[in-house]
Amino acid sequence: MEHSLEEMPPCNGHDIRLRDIISKLVYLAVPLAVENSLWYASNIISTIFIGHLGKQELAAVVLGESVFNVTGFSLIIGLTSGCQTLLPQAYGAKRYAAMGIIAQRAALICLLFSALIILAWTQLERLLLLLGQEASLSTAAARYIHLSSPALVVLTISSIIRCILTAQLDILPCTGLSIVTTLLTPLLNWLLIYHWELRLDGAAWANVAEACTYFLLLAGYFLWRESKLRQKGQHTLQTWSLDPFRGWGAYLSIALPGLAMTCLEWWTYEVMVIMAGLLPDVATSVAVMGVSFDITTITYMLPSGISEALETIMSNHMGAGNARAARLSLKAALGVGTGTVFVTASTVFAGRSLWPKIFTPDSRIVALASSVLVILAVASIFDGIMCIFRGAVTALGRQSVGAAFAFGCYWCVGIPLAILLGFKAGLGVQGLWLALLVASALGCAAMAVFLGRLDWDKEALRIATSMAEEEVREAEETQRLLPATNGSGSM
Repeated sequence: MEHSLEEMPPCNGHDIRLRDIISKLVYLAVPLAVENSLWYASNIISTIFIGHLGKQELAAVVLGESVFNVTGFSLIIGLTSGCQTLLPQAYGAKRYAAMGIIAQRAALICLLFSALIILAWTQLERLLLLLGQEASLSTAAARYIHLSSPALVVLTISSIIRCILTAQLDILPCTGLSIVTTLLTPLLNWLLIYHWELRLDGAAWANVAEACTYFLLLAGYFLWRESKLRQKGQHTLQTWSLDPFRGWGAYLSIALPGLAMTCLEWWTYEVMVIMAGLLPDVATSVAVMGVSFDITTITYMLPSGISEALETIMSNHMGAGNARAARLSLKAALGVGTGTVFVTASTVFAGRSLWPKIFTPDSRIVALASSVLVILAVASIFDGIMCIFRGAVTALGRQSVGAAFAFGCYWCVGIPLAILLGFKAGLGVQGLWLALLVASALGCAAMAVFLGRLDWDKEALRIATSMAEEEVREAEETQRLLPATNGSGSM
């Protein structure tokens, strides 16, 4: 089933119904949250298979995956935020051909960045050694990254195709294909790691195989769908031209701040893990940080689904010039999201003594993790609401605002406060999480003030003007490149 903007009531009067927006929000958010959970489940399945190889192999893959995500995938996710803004706006404005040009332009830019990242990874072993990692671990982790690097390219294209489908409110097939890929994950890992006895190399190739499986399924569905939409004149890949090679500046003006917004927050958590490794009783501190991050990742799934749904719906409406509907979409997302995060926070708090035991039987880790989960439960409320606010600024193309708030709240306040509370005040892991709580709360307050004072009609006009200017530029460039038809006429 595919929803369309036409199914919504008129958005310029007083007859718009909140329940229609909530219905569309839930229709998108639940499958998106399920899909995110499936990718997390795939990672856990892969880790379980690798863990049975031995401690050295597990350590190499954990380190390699961390490097892959921090220095690779997070950058690509940030860059595709331009698609998350521009594609739904173009769809809302019924500029279907423009969607294809935007997607191709994004693919070229993201593939170029992917190539640069993979090139940088060739020096990974040397870098890990400089950072004091053990030689054998550095060699194994670097090899795992090198063999896994094709997955970054494949995931880049998959992410952009997924952005096109999400912009058109067609998310259920993506979720279905994620289910198929997740079900194949154990088989792929068993074949490559154990049956063919490739061990660590097999783990890397399994990672690539999973990415390729999802890509092939997704690309096949996308091309089939395009053939159906062609009959209605709504297909996105309408022409092949030089347009995707132009307009990079306009795309990067949105995508680079999106990259900064994503990475500044993502990397904050990585810094916290490093800090935990500097605390007394390193093994316990790092283990507790790992357990708490696993739990917070789970609590983050539903808010992230709501955020992605909001990005699409708000962008659709802003592209169509419906500022009132866009603002009401934000209110609906905040209402649904706030209720969701309070339920998940209550669940974390109520089971604070139980959840750590799922991850480890160690009594010291369980005791410390239980106390940390009290703080985490509160922090998850602000994290979830902050996630929804990020979806709103992405929909508006205001990633630069999100990046500025992320830098100010997480890096200027959160990390210094973590040093103060974790080390100077002697609060350890609890101090690190208190700092994250404060940073998230400040971020929520800043975002609420910004969005509350926003002139939504002016934003809609700004977006409409930007799209009109882009159309004019593309038309002028196309006209300039057309072969001359005059000048060789009759005498």
